[in-house]
Amino acid sequence: MSDMLGLDTQDAFDHETLRVTPHGGDVPTQLTETIYRPANADAATSAYISVEGGSIRYWADKKTPTDKEGHLVEPKGTFPLDSYNLIRGFRAVRVGPTRATLQVSYLR
Repeated sequence: MSDMLGLDTQDAFDHETLRVTPHGGDVPTQLTETIYRPANADAATSAYISVEGGSIRYWADKKTPTDKEGHLVEPKGTFPLDSYNLIRGFRAVRVGPTRATLQVSYLR
């Protein structure tokens, strides 16, 4: 499967762990720009994300998902973001009462 995602031709250079904002919170969870776009190196060209704990919904177009709209990812689900623009546009909210955490690996 990693070959289908293009991960075999990229190297991981950084990672982060993020707690996902509940739906209805002030600001949706975003990926950290200073990590995926470091000042002294090339920006990430993709990211690989896994979800732990609770479910999330996300969009990759800078719009805020809701508890009913956005791509639904259940706990233990994984997904790639295949470009810098998708990484930059990523917004996520938690769906339901269970705390959700993202494990993110950045590649280039």
